[in-house]
Parts: sequence; C-alpha cells; structure tokens
Amino acid sequence: GPSRPRAALPEAGAEPAPQQRMVVEIAYCARCKWGLRAAWMAQEIMNTFEADLASINLAPSMEGGTYRISVQTSPGARPAVVFDRKVAGGGFPIPKEVKQAIRDIAFPDRELGKCLDKK
Repeated sequence: GPSRPRAALPEAGAEPAPQQRMVVEIAYCARCKWGLRAAWMAQEIMNTFEADLASINLAPSMEGGTYRISVQTSPGARPAVVFDRKVAGGGFPIPKEVKQAIRDIAFPDRELGKCLDKK
C-alpha cells in the first residue's frame, strides 16, 4: 500500500547523549507473578520518558513482596528509589505518581505536560 508520511524526527544532536540518559529499574517478586505488572509500568514510563532513557530493566526477585522502582540519573550515580512497596506498607503506585516522582528526581525543572492528564 501507499507509504504513510513519517513523523518529523528531531534535529541531529537534539537527543541527549547516552551518558546523560537515565536507567530505570523495576524489581518485582517473581513468585508473586508481578512480572506483567512491572512490564506494564515499564511501558507507561517509556511512553513519557522514552527520549530520556538509556534503558528500563525488569529485575525478577526471589524476595517475597518485592516491587521497587528506582532511577539512576547518570552512570555511577546512586539509584534513587521512586517507589518501594515494603516502605509504602503495601499496595502499588499509579503511573502518574511514578512519572511525577521520576520527573522530580531526574528533571526537576521540567513540566510533565498533557501526557499525565489522561492517566
């Protein structure tokens, strides 16, 4: 069929250098079968921060009840905990809260914009 028009790509050099991109890790309890929940949260984070990410890592844990999201803002930096189910006393965060916490840690001057209004 006819090719679709492509979305304009950002100018060369507009993308952050890999060493300036953050690494997000979602550690989850493998025995609790929380892998799908972790993968869904990873997708939500990618939807908002794709250009800012070096990677998102899903880390299965054998420690019961683990569900911890952390962000490393640069290589060698100590990861900052965004959410830890054990510290929070149970439950799971909603994507909007996670995205706001990541933004506050990694990009305190940035507006999150409309992407959060829908969630």
